[in-house]
Amino acid sequence: MKFTIRDKILAQIEDRADFLEHLLEEYPRLLKEWTDKTDQNFKKEAEEIADGDWEIYSSTYHSWLSAFDENEYREDMFYKAMVLMVYSYYEGAIEFLIRKTNSDDQVEILCRANNIELSKEAKQAKEYLKSNIRQLRNHLAHNNLMSTKQEKHIERMSKKWPEISFTDDDISITGSEFIIDSLRKEKLILEELCEKLGYKHKRVQTTK
Repeated sequence: MKFTIRDKILAQIEDRADFLEHLLEEYPRLLKEWTDKTDQNFKKEAEEIADGDWEIYSSTYHSWLSAFDENEYREDMFYKAMVLMVYSYYEGAIEFLIRKTNSDDQVEILCRANNIELSKEAKQAKEYLKSNIRQLRNHLAHNNLMSTKQEKHIERMSKKWPEISFTDDDISITGSEFIIDSLRKEKLILEELCEKLGYKHKRVQTTK
């Protein structure tokens, strides 16, 4: 009989990425449940206030409803927060691996210090994250004015991913596809680094 002993470091990296992806995938359902529940609470409270008067009920309910933010604003808030969280996961994992290998810089230094050659796919993923997601994260985190180069990166992302809209330095995010894509690129790089650093799950054969 064979079973797998999970490497603790690799397991942490994989589990955290899986949790973030699950959270992104579940958000639309959670948002709908919350908005539906809030709407039902509005109706119930309006009924109690109206005490059978339809005009009072309708006026109260619709006044509360009109003040309730549209879902797109909640989506924008959540997905912007997830961009920050997902990139922080990546940076935190890299910093952890750097400490483990006595290095003091990012992925390039980590690779050079340990004679690691990343695959073509991992290199492309690393460059994409650095050129695009890092620029977006920095803008969202600091709300700083973007350089022409940064604007071009984000404009290119908005053309590839319809859920990103970018006009006059204002960024809106209404979907999770590009964040999940980024998260999977991060996980690809981190899993490859772990494997080449010796952090691997082990298949064990038991004897009867």
